[in-house]
Amino acid sequence: LRALVRAADTTRGKTLCVLVLNGETEAAAQTWDALSLTTLVTGPEPLSLCAISKTLDVLCVNRTGDFAFPKKQGVGLARKIGCDIALRLFAENQLDASTVHTTDADVQVPLEYFEIPAVEGVSAYLYPFRHRDLEGGRDTDHDLYEGFLQYYVERLRRAGSPYAFHTIGSTLAISLPHYALIRGFPKREAAEDFYLLNKLAKVGRIESLKSPLLNIRPRPSDRVPFGTGQATGKLSAALQRGEAYRVYDPRVFDCLGQWIQAAESYCCNRNAVDLENATDAFEDVVETLGGYHALRVAWQTRSSEPDRIRHFHTWFDAFRTLRFIHLLSERYFQKVLWSAAITGQKPLLCGLE
Repeated sequence: LRALVRAADTTRGKTLCVLVLNGETEAAAQTWDALSLTTLVTGPEPLSLCAISKTLDVLCVNRTGDFAFPKKQGVGLARKIGCDIALRLFAENQLDASTVHTTDADVQVPLEYFEIPAVEGVSAYLYPFRHRDLEGGRDTDHDLYEGFLQYYVERLRRAGSPYAFHTIGSTLAISLPHYALIRGFPKREAAEDFYLLNKLAKVGRIESLKSPLLNIRPRPSDRVPFGTGQATGKLSAALQRGEAYRVYDPRVFDCLGQWIQAAESYCCNRNAVDLENATDAFEDVVETLGGYHALRVAWQTRSSEPDRIRHFHTWFDAFRTLRFIHLLSERYFQKVLWSAAITGQKPLLCGLE
């Protein structure tokens, strides 16, 4: 909160922070009590408007103890509550800004946090990040996992995927009009950021910022079934057992790039590429996902090349891209040593002949 105050001091006017505190444990309730904020207005429980500084007000939403979330509705519901409140205020002309930021208590925001460009057509901005504790220390497990995240996004970018961006909920700045278009955050206990961005990418452009940098405190966590906390916990346990760190084989992304290129060519000229003439691995996975059928539907329902390509990428979205990668990894290209992946391997022609 102190970092948010410093960032708010650099902006014009006042900034509103919607603080959603969630958890069933006694520690969560104690955190609420320990905030000791100066209450301006108390609304229907569990809402209260508090003052932190001249530039930052905090609308507190206490979802601890008796107000704890239902099972399997954790961080997704927390983000939805906060952003839905912001959307309501925006719709009622109570907010000048048309963007809502989402972050977590383990993130220290920089002074320039609110200084993002106003670009028409952008549905969300993504801040760059690194896992470092506030004292400047490093964590090997988080370094490795963060390296994997960078590797994954960079490989998607090389493959030509329009979904080559990070999906970390604490690094988002979301356009409220676009947020309304996709009906907001899903009420999921994990991966709510992935599914939100998957939808936002279909109604606008996702912009990955080069600065300012967010510092995320490294911490293992088992509160959710998957995500950074779970991944780093498993990684740490594996390293302690002496197991090597493995990631997706680069050839998986070679296949992805060839599939995207072939599909886009087919959308331009259905006779330019023979989609049935593929190697077993490629054809198996594409057929499993229904890729050939999707392209035929594009020709049947869309009259122009741009519309057919847009139809393909709307269908072959971030979720199906991830499934494509998982299927190839499970059936044909097992994960490889991290060191082998980042140094590169000879590409395998696994796509169309």
